[in-house]
Formats: sequence, structure tokens, C-alpha cells
Amino acid sequence: MKKPLKILLAVTAVNFGVFGFLFFSIGGSAVGGRTENGRCYLRNKSEYTEVSRGTFLYSYCHTLLTAALFLST
Repeated sequence: MKKPLKILLAVTAVNFGVFGFLFFSIGGSAVGGRTENGRCYLRNKSEYTEVSRGTFLYSYCHTLLTAALFLST
């Protein structure tokens, strides 16, 4: 296996671990969440957790990045 692929796999694995830890720490993901009346909610299964807009945007971007890295490996 070539070195760039090994690096990509390592970055993907670390990012996936960070994503999983943060998913449970902050209460879910923005991709399944919603915004309503200026409030932002993350979703984990059928439960919603209210978070700040910054946390919501971070969660959304990190979820998309995680999916893109996973698909690229």
C-alpha cells in the first residue's frame, strides 16, 4: 500500500473516532437535526438536543467531512 493511501486511511480512522466521540458528547448530528424559530437542534435517534448555532454548523460540516473521507477510502 502506498504512503498517501496509508495517511488517508489513518486520517479517516482518527476523524471517525473524533466524530463518534463528539456525536455522543454534544447530543447527535445536525444532518438529522432541525432549526426552528431561530433555535438549532441536533438529532440522535428520535431525540433532539438544543445547541448553539455554532455547534450546529460545526456538527453539520464535520458530518459531511466524515462522510466524504469515508467514501474516499
